[in-house]
Amino acid sequence: MIIAYLQKRNKREHLRHFYRELKMIVRPLLIGVVSILLAAGCIHQTEPTTNVKHPNSIDFLKVAVHKLDPQLDEKKPIARANYGGWTQKASYLIGELNDSWVTLYDLESKSFLWWLKNRNGLSTQAFFDQDAAYLPFYDGTLVKVDIVSGKVIWQVSLDSFIASSIVKKDNRIFAVTTNQTLYALDQTTGMTFWAFDAGVPSIMNLRNQAAPIAVFDHLYFSTQAKFYCLNIEDGTLVWKQDVAIPNLVNSKFNDPVGQIGFTGTSLILAYANGNVISYSLEENTKHNFLWKHEGDFSSINTSFYSEGIFYIGTHEGWLYALDSTSGDVFWKKKFHFSVDMIFINGDKIIVNSNSGMISVLSVLDGKDLFYERLSGTVVTPPFAYKNSLYFSTGMGNLYQFQIR
Repeated sequence: MIIAYLQKRNKREHLRHFYRELKMIVRPLLIGVVSILLAAGCIHQTEPTTNVKHPNSIDFLKVAVHKLDPQLDEKKPIARANYGGWTQKASYLIGELNDSWVTLYDLESKSFLWWLKNRNGLSTQAFFDQDAAYLPFYDGTLVKVDIVSGKVIWQVSLDSFIASSIVKKDNRIFAVTTNQTLYALDQTTGMTFWAFDAGVPSIMNLRNQAAPIAVFDHLYFSTQAKFYCLNIEDGTLVWKQDVAIPNLVNSKFNDPVGQIGFTGTSLILAYANGNVISYSLEENTKHNFLWKHEGDFSSINTSFYSEGIFYIGTHEGWLYALDSTSGDVFWKKKFHFSVDMIFINGDKIIVNSNSGMISVLSVLDGKDLFYERLSGTVVTPPFAYKNSLYFSTGMGNLYQFQIR
C-alpha cells in the first residue's frame, strides 16, 4: 500500500512539472495568436488602451510613435518579434530595422546614419563599446563595426548563435552560445583567447537568458542547472555547483533568466524553473549559498537587481521584490499579463509583457502609477533618453513616453 501511494504521488509530481513546462512552451504561441485576433477585431480588449492613470499617478505621457520602417508598420505583422531590439548610447540607437537591414539611428536628427546587411536577424541585443558596436547574428557570426561609419572592423564565426547579452571586461568580450560554449574574444582582433564548453547543449533554449558576470579575477555563469566559476584569464574551471531542484533535475528549463544580480558581496540568480539562489563571494567556494528559494516561484520569466532588491517576474503575472540579504519578500504584485521584462528608472519600475502591455509602478511598494497596451510585440527592455522612455515593437516602431 505504501509503495503504491508513493508511486501515485511520484506520478502526480511528474505530471505537474510536465504541464508547467508545457505551459512555458504554449503560452508564447498563444500570446502571438491573441495579438493577431486583437488587431483583427475578433477579440475586444478589456484593458484600457491610452494613458490610463491611477490614484497618485505620475505624468507619463505618450508623446510620439516613431515609425522607423513605415512599410513594415503598414503590413502590421502583429506577432513579429524583434529579439535584437534597439541598443542605445546617448542619442544613437543600433538594431535590426527589418529582415534586410541593421542600422544606426540618431534620435536627435531622426535620421539613419548607415546601413549593414542583415544576416538572419540579431539573436540578442547589440553591445556598444566606446566608438564600436558588436552585432550578434543568428547565423553564428559576431561582427564588430565602427559606430561613425558602419564599417566592419572584424567578424568571427562561433559554433552557434549568441544566446544572451554580450559582456566586456578589460580588453575581452565574453559571449555564451546556444551550444553552451562560453567564448573569451580579443576586442581588437576578434581572436579567441579561450572557449569553455559547458557540455551537451540544451534541447530548447530560453529567451532572456542571464548573461555571464565578471567579478574581479573570475567569470560566473550558469546553464543546465550548473553554476560555474572560471578563471577569467585562461578559462580554466575553478569550481562548479549543481543548483537543480531534485524534482526538476531533468527539466528543459534549468537556465537562469533576466540578469545575475551582483550585490558587492554576493550573486543572485533566478532560474526559469522557479529556483532562486544567493551565492556568497567572500570565500569563492562552491556550496557557499546565503539563501535559496527552491521552486517557490513557478515559471520565472525574468529578473532584475537594483539597490539591494532583487526583482523577479513570472508567467502567471507576479512581480516579487526580494530582500537581497535574506531572500524575504518585501512586496509582491499581481498583473493580468505575463511579466516578461523588468526595468528600473529612478524610483519607478517598468514592467512589460511580450504581448505589448506596459505598467509603471513605485519602487517603494509596487503601487500602480500607469499602464497602457502597445500595438505589437515587445520583447526587449525599454531604454531612457533625456526625460523619455522608449519601447520598441516587432513592427519597427518606437513608442516614446515623457516622464514629468
